[in-house]
Amino acid sequence: MSDDKRRGGGAPQGDDDVGFGRPPREFQYKPGQSGNPKGRPRGARKARQAQTAADSFGHQLAEDWLLEEVRRLVTIREGSKMVTLPALQVACRARMTAAMKGSRLALRDIENKVQEIERQHYEALRKLNRTWLDYKLDWQVALDAARAAGEPEPKIPFEPEHIHINATTGEVNYYGPKTDEEKRLREKRLSARDEYQEDISYFAEQYRNAPTKKHKEIYLKSWICDQAWYDFLNDNFPPHRRVKLKDRCYKKDATRPGDMVYTIWPEGHIMVERYREVNEKLEARKNWRPTDEDQSPSAA
Repeated sequence: MSDDKRRGGGAPQGDDDVGFGRPPREFQYKPGQSGNPKGRPRGARKARQAQTAADSFGHQLAEDWLLEEVRRLVTIREGSKMVTLPALQVACRARMTAAMKGSRLALRDIENKVQEIERQHYEALRKLNRTWLDYKLDWQVALDAARAAGEPEPKIPFEPEHIHINATTGEVNYYGPKTDEEKRLREKRLSARDEYQEDISYFAEQYRNAPTKKHKEIYLKSWICDQAWYDFLNDNFPPHRRVKLKDRCYKKDATRPGDMVYTIWPEGHIMVERYREVNEKLEARKNWRPTDEDQSPSAA
């Protein structure tokens, strides 16, 4: 069979000829006309793929553009000078100016935004305070139990007694030692205070049992001197670290509880002038400790 017969018995070759694959001219599709108008339009698949991709990152892209715009620096006139501000701040000023000029829409918009910001801020503070409060209460119970049982205190990063939560503002502050070095210094001062307590009890006993008036004077000075150093340390610890002194001396020139304070708690702020005054008191007593010769029987 010839090729012409396979194609339908010889297709006509003229422009106006009609045959297989060549309908009459008036029924032929015009250039660009679809043979299936209700079908999928040209490029629909690629458009759908592009839309799917856009949906996945389009919002993020818009947010990035918006953030870029609100952070863009804009130069405006403010009074008699030119200032450069972020675009968002310029827009806020314009909105505020409109509200102050009587625009109810601008005023309502500002009120709504401020209320929303305050609500978010409150929620964030509430969650933060709840976390700190739970930490403070839980570890305080654990520390109290360890102290009552005479066991070593657990090692924790933040000591609950130093966590201060302002019930009015919701602000949380920590005023305790933060570094290992600060903790070592605190332990050293606590140990020194305990040593002064031992010395004070010793001198108090020696004073009571002194054989002569001369010996009483010597031991009394030492008693008063070490008591001043004890108060110097103890008075400036936070309240929960202070310990009542045993065998306190109430003679003339002896310090009383609170006489050597120069630190304000809970902040731990040092009053410089007060610190100088306290040091002068200590300097006046630094040579009051007795020598071996003073304590010998011949000193009488």
